[in-house]
Amino acid sequence: EQLEEVQAKKEEAQFEEAEDALNKAIQGIPQLKQLADSLLIDNTPEGLRIQLVDQEGLAMFPSGGSEMYLHTRKVLELVAKVINEMPQQIAISGHTDATKFVNEAGYSNWELSADRANNARRVLKNLHIPEERIARIVSRAATEPLMPEDPTNARNRRLSIVLLRGTSVQTPPAKAVTPPGEQDQTAPREPTQPEAAAKAAPLPEPVQSGIGNEVQK
Repeated sequence: EQLEEVQAKKEEAQFEEAEDALNKAIQGIPQLKQLADSLLIDNTPEGLRIQLVDQEGLAMFPSGGSEMYLHTRKVLELVAKVINEMPQQIAISGHTDATKFVNEAGYSNWELSADRANNARRVLKNLHIPEERIARIVSRAATEPLMPEDPTNARNRRLSIVLLRGTSVQTPPAKAVTPPGEQDQTAPREPTQPEAAAKAAPLPEPVQSGIGNEVQK
């Protein structure tokens, strides 16, 4: 029980460092300063939650589309850099606002939010987040609004990435190979160090606005 308490305190410290690093990173890149209000970070019972949120007139995805804008990817690159330095598994969920959306093929907010979450998974994989660290991908549609008093508010459209509490991934120690017929007299090896964090993302290109007057989903 004492060990669990120590581990929990260590994880809280990791979450605090991650939040601080992300906030400093986005403020330190002039091209992304306008997106600071689109990055929400909070510590929840489930874990450290990092959300990429639409602003009015500044969306993370095209209306009805699942391919993120360039500026969304640039923010996700900052998030991936921090995730790479953390040991927890992650969960990704997609959220839409409550504006009704169904095309002729029956494609709705459920499919849209799922596709956006999956697109984020693919981007994170390309940014060196191992596939085994993805615990789940979830489609939420409009069921968990960030602004419940205003269900069509732009800020309800978002990606949520949670570093799951208590899921630290430990790298197992390597096992020495003993030649056949010989007794294994090797001393126990120390656990290998976690994989080095991915190289820092290159300085982002100027932000593409993604700004328009169309109704976003």
